[in-house]
Amino acid sequence: MHNHLPALVDLHSFISKRTTATVCVFLLSSVVFSYTSMGSDQKTLVFADVAKHNKSDDCWIIISGKVYNVTSFMDDHPGGGEVMLKVTGIDATVPFSDVGHSEKANGMMEKYYVDEIDQSTIPVKRSYISSTTEKIYGLKKNPSFVIKVLLVGIMAAALRLLLVSF
Repeated sequence: MHNHLPALVDLHSFISKRTTATVCVFLLSSVVFSYTSMGSDQKTLVFADVAKHNKSDDCWIIISGKVYNVTSFMDDHPGGGEVMLKVTGIDATVPFSDVGHSEKANGMMEKYYVDEIDQSTIPVKRSYISSTTEKIYGLKKNPSFVIKVLLVGIMAAALRLLLVSF
């Protein structure tokens, strides 16, 4: 009977180790599942869906990666509802910041918060400055244009000299 005692002790330690390992795996998988579930419960909106809310009776705006349903605030906005309608369908972060809203206005935003927006779905709007810069840069790469500009400049200087001498 004593011969089986070490086997029982080994069996007990095997079961204990196996149970401990199973519990650890279970706990670890539960944590991973909980973390994954938390992430999947959180929605992220896409621009195309947010842009559909562009009327005075259904107005959503995007500011700093967050979407706000400002429909109920349209009549109370100090600048008027039209101001907010103008920034639907775009990322309104810059126009919002340029106005210089008060801390009170910034604090009010929480109650209109809908969700985050997937930044990669917001179309890139080319600004006038960047497109002008690209045109100028493109002109620098075209030597025939530069030569024409120089010739016009030389001709204008020569004409001025002729007019001054008469």
